[in-house]
Amino acid sequence: MCCRFLQSAYTFDDFVPVIKQFPDRFMLSTDFGYGLESEEKAIEAIYMLLDKLQDRELARKVAHDNTAALVRRQPPATAAQQAGLAELAKLPVGKLGGQKPEEMTKLAAGRLLIEAGRDSGGDGGGSGDSGSSGADTR
Repeated sequence: MCCRFLQSAYTFDDFVPVIKQFPDRFMLSTDFGYGLESEEKAIEAIYMLLDKLQDRELARKVAHDNTAALVRRQPPATAAQQAGLAELAKLPVGKLGGQKPEEMTKLAAGRLLIEAGRDSGGDGGGSGDSGSSGADTR
């Protein structure tokens, strides 16, 4: 299987121009490898597509940055985060730094709760960027 999706008339080469035209609208995960015989084959397909892009910046964008940007923009979605932030807001130290919990991103809320030693809801909301270190958290 070189560069052709399972049971598809399209090859990776068919997708490259579309990804280049709309670079902010694509994200990769092993879910796009649905129907392949293993997760390893799905991961191999991701690398094959990234190689076809022949653009290091674009590859990083679709492999990481677009997903990280979505996570950064998510509002605190969990009841546990909202409750934890409400408790922090009651503290005289002013742990929230004047921020309103309902206006904080999920990533910012999770980090604040982790720093304060509180549970961020158990949904991965505290790490935000799928475990990669040094992520841009603007």
